[in-house]
Amino acid sequence: KLFTESASVSYVTGSHATKFGVAVSQGRRRTLAQWTGDISALTFNNGVSTSVTERIATEAREGIRADAGIYAQDRWTINRATINAGSAAFRLPPSASRASVTLNAGSAKVCLPSGTPVRVSWSGTIASNNFDSVGLVRQDDDHWITAGAVSSAVDLNISANAGSFTLVFGGSCHA
Repeated sequence: KLFTESASVSYVTGSHATKFGVAVSQGRRRTLAQWTGDISALTFNNGVSTSVTERIATEAREGIRADAGIYAQDRWTINRATINAGSAAFRLPPSASRASVTLNAGSAKVCLPSGTPVRVSWSGTIASNNFDSVGLVRQDDDHWITAGAVSSAVDLNISANAGSFTLVFGGSCHA
């Protein structure tokens, strides 16, 4: 079972609206493998049974660590023009293998456990990031990777337009 709790509050006045929120997901998982017909193969040699393959039911339980995020957004409407801007921060749990982030006119921060290897695919227009300053190695204009990253690296797909994107390893994660 996965439990997701979220809360938000909005303040709206005519042409201006502000919204703040938080979301937390956590839970537990139970995997149970049962078989119909426990015996799956018998081997005979000259009419005498020489081996049998028997399947045994298995069960595994694990906890899903909390995944949390906070955000703030602001919207102004003047005549027929609307401007949206916002800020968000979220922490990826150690078990995360991939994440996608889209950012338009605001800032976003992704927090990862210390020492987590990452592979970043970036597409951005008038946007900034801190990939070089946190030690990621630039492969080309759109890709960065942790030096010596292995196949277990977290894949981050990021699209940012007119915003700022920050990666944080260890420490706190506040918007």
